[in-house]
Order: sequence, then structure tokens, then C-alpha cells
Amino acid sequence: MQNLKLSLIQTPENFQILDILLENNGIISPLELNTVEIPSEIDWSKGVVIAGRAPIWLYTYLVHQCHPSAWVAIYDPRWGAIVIQTHKIGAPSVGEIIQPSAILKYYKLPDLNKKIIAFLGNPHTGKSVFLKVLRNTLRKTLPDEVFHRGLFVIKACPDGEGDWFGELPEDQGKIYRYKNRFDDDFIRKVVSNIELMKNEKSILLIDCGGKIDKYNQEILNKCTHSIILGTDDLSIAEWRGASKLAGVDILAEVISSKKDVSKVLNTQPLLVEYGFLDRNKKDFLPIPDELIDKIINK
Repeated sequence: MQNLKLSLIQTPENFQILDILLENNGIISPLELNTVEIPSEIDWSKGVVIAGRAPIWLYTYLVHQCHPSAWVAIYDPRWGAIVIQTHKIGAPSVGEIIQPSAILKYYKLPDLNKKIIAFLGNPHTGKSVFLKVLRNTLRKTLPDEVFHRGLFVIKACPDGEGDWFGELPEDQGKIYRYKNRFDDDFIRKVVSNIELMKNEKSILLIDCGGKIDKYNQEILNKCTHSIILGTDDLSIAEWRGASKLAGVDILAEVISSKKDVSKVLNTQPLLVEYGFLDRNKKDFLPIPDELIDKIINK
């Protein structure tokens, strides 16, 4: 399958890791599913932990292909390796979780400067769209392995608009999204995810809600840096204050424009004008290198 690399990580324990890496643009097609082959060196007498970022249909197929093994687990970075099938006596029970540390010690964390970056701004300033454009830019800038293993996006607003939302026609997106409640329980989950993922990833990108309140402030307190979007300096200023209150470094401020533009207005501090951030657009101007450097480097 084009853009798919499957490799086997052998361990001295009772499991091996079937590692998924999506290369190049990360796009794979289910039409090529019958070309996927499990590495020949797999030991069917041991368990298999399937790990890596991939579509659910690929995971389902790999679980089926690994049925001859002693047991199968799926690695979720928020939980660990969750056992979903057992095929032999003495195997871990279904639902048993192998801690992340037991899996991650067989991986080398990409060599990037660690950052937890909050994306801040009022509603309808284009934060989520900008974050998607930025993520695609980082995909092209970073080596495949560094991008897939070192970077992770956390949606810290329960608006039901994941990455898939921007890939569907607008009328379909509104049908399938599910808006959750922005309450203490949701915030506990987000904060917990940040705490877990910061040990696994080099760069976390946090898509925050559009209000300055106790919930966003609690999330911001877990971040190290911020990027603020606004339509003018006044709308940016209040988020500037929230960032300073949380003690995070502001990497850049972005003026969200209604026209197609991408330019640096000031370098110290970094001020960028960028637009137009419409979720229905297909092509966007390149994000200035100065901002990309701020994210990747010190």
C-alpha cells in the first residue's frame, strides 16, 4: 500500500509491536487494502500491540490479520495498550491495559524542542482552520517519522468539530458533529490527556475554546506557549493577558484577515497577518517561515 510502512518491533516481553507509519502526505486508500502484508518475522506465539496513527478501517483489518497471535492490543496514547482479543490460555484479559511506559520505552522520541502550544482567540476567528493549515505545513516541513511520532493535536473545545469536520461538505459536517458540554468533567479529561501526551510527544497543539473563563484558564495553565488569533489588536489583547496570567510564552500573534494574505508585520514580538481562514477553501497561502521556525525551534 502506497504511503504505508508496517514494521515489527521485537521486545523481550510477551508481546511485539506492529508499528504503523504513514509516509509522505499520510493519505492511504482502502482500495489498496488487499496489498497490505504483515511483516513475515512476526511471532504468532506472542501478543501483538498495534500502534501508530491510522484510519479505523486499517486498524480493523490488522486486528483481523493478527488473529493467529496469542492476543491483540490496540495502543491508545491516552490510555496505553488496550487488550481487545485473547486467543490462548494465560493471555492478558480483554480490557486489560498495558501502561504507556511499557510500550514507549521501545520508541525514540523525535528530536524536537518540547512545547505545549495553546491556540487562542475569540469565536469565528479561524483558529481551527489555521491549526489545520499549520499542521499540513508541518507535515511537509518535518520528516515523516518526526511528524507522526512527535506531534499531536488535542481538541480542547467540545464543539464536535474534529479534523474530519473540515473535510466534509458543510451540510454534512453539521449533521454528524456532536456538541459536548464544556464542564468540569470535560476539562478534567483534556487536562489528563495533556499530562499523558506531553511525555509521549515533542509538540502538542491545543485547540482551545473561544472564551476566557476558568475552563480555558485551567487548560492554559498546562501549556508552555500560545499562538493568539484575532481580527484586531483589541481582540488579541485579552488573550495576551490570559497567556501572561498562565505564565506561557506567546510565540506569535496572528491577525485573521478577510482577504488572502500571508505576511509578517513585526518580528519582535512576532506579528503575522494571515487569511482568509474559511473552512470551505481548498488552497491557502503558505504560513510564514518565521512562525514555523518558532514552533519547531527554540
